[in-house]
Amino acid sequence: MLKLFRMLIERLERDAFDVAAGRYFSAGRYLLKGLRTRWPTCVGVQKLKRPPSPRAHCTIQGFAVTVHQLEVKMTRADVVAPAAAWSAPTETTKLLDPDVDLEKERAQPARYASVVALFALIWSWVLQAEASQSLQTSFNKPFFLACFNHAAPVVLLPLVFRYYKVYGSPEDRYAGFDIVGVLNRHSVIPLPKLARISAGLSFLYLVSDFFWYGALADVSVAAGVAISNSSPLFVYCLSVCLLNEHLNVNKIVGVFTAFAGVSLVVMFQDGSDFGTIEASTITAGISMIISAALYAGYQVAMRLAIGDEITHTSTLLTMAGLCGLFTFPPWILGTFILSESPFSWLHESLTFPGTLEGALLLVVGGLLTVVFCAFLPLAICWTSPLETSVGCMLTIPLSGLMDTVMHHTVFSWECIVGSVLVMGGFAILECSTKKKSPLPQQKRIPNASAWA
Repeated sequence: MLKLFRMLIERLERDAFDVAAGRYFSAGRYLLKGLRTRWPTCVGVQKLKRPPSPRAHCTIQGFAVTVHQLEVKMTRADVVAPAAAWSAPTETTKLLDPDVDLEKERAQPARYASVVALFALIWSWVLQAEASQSLQTSFNKPFFLACFNHAAPVVLLPLVFRYYKVYGSPEDRYAGFDIVGVLNRHSVIPLPKLARISAGLSFLYLVSDFFWYGALADVSVAAGVAISNSSPLFVYCLSVCLLNEHLNVNKIVGVFTAFAGVSLVVMFQDGSDFGTIEASTITAGISMIISAALYAGYQVAMRLAIGDEITHTSTLLTMAGLCGLFTFPPWILGTFILSESPFSWLHESLTFPGTLEGALLLVVGGLLTVVFCAFLPLAICWTSPLETSVGCMLTIPLSGLMDTVMHHTVFSWECIVGSVLVMGGFAILECSTKKKSPLPQQKRIPNASAWA
């Protein structure tokens, strides 16, 4: 059998130059295809993608044939290929692009889309915080604001459903109003399980938002954003306790560096001296820290529930919409409890903004929350969790600039140093994270010495 194979290869080598008439091209292509199927390890044929045109690109160890506009090139030392100069290939004539070039072409739109996603993510966060703070000057209802903004992403469910009704499979287009069936087909996690996960995560995220909006009236947006960006530090602490993550000296240094920055921001965020710090400022700062810690618990709980490798866009958007849907039960229950609370600091009656400006700010804040929840999973999918986290760190200087321009806020040097320490600690923490090891390269097939 090997002798017959060697004779066939030698015959193909002798007749390879006769491709001008096209007599052996088709036979050689199917011969190589058959050899690759029958003896892949013996022959050492590298499997390539089949081109859509009648042309072919076949590579064998020790013997290479490239048919392109009647141009043939042999790599064996005892064969001299005729030299010919041809025009550069075009889209209609080139044989097959290398895989690297194809990957670059496919990644080109995603590169711009990732920039757009990060841009929308950063600006929606800062603008939503500014809108909520402006609303709280005349409508100080932190529980109502937290529930309204947290329930707003429920509109993502009909949006995802509508997307697949238009661009999905025929089964999706003719599904009628079966929104549950369509969402279940396009989720890597079964919808009942995803609903149970979203119910628990929604409550934890809602409590975190309640502390955030409760403190937002007494702190600047820049200080609140700086403290909120310390949540990865709490994530690391909880990961050590719950996810059995090993301690790392560099990570510990990063945690303490960022905590020092958070302490400076909490104490000096209003520009006061150390001896004139108000108690409300400290209370609001502590509330922000609790919010960041609860949000870190939300992230760790999500990692435990669905894993940190899931970046499926439809699944993440569906989960965000379900979290908004499961906000309504605690919203209704909490409204009755807070309206009857005997504690004045916890009492909150059910009212709505009484002015047109207040209603407009409420709607704008809800829409910006939807934008944030929609682009967060997209940014993670199109870039990476690390790049998304680093991009969100830009909210600290951006919110400071917005406060300076809109509210003429003056920040003390302690607050600025604290913000820099928060970003520096986060950078140390992320740089100390071990990167995933690359996949092992495929073992090379040894050269066949029978005909090489």
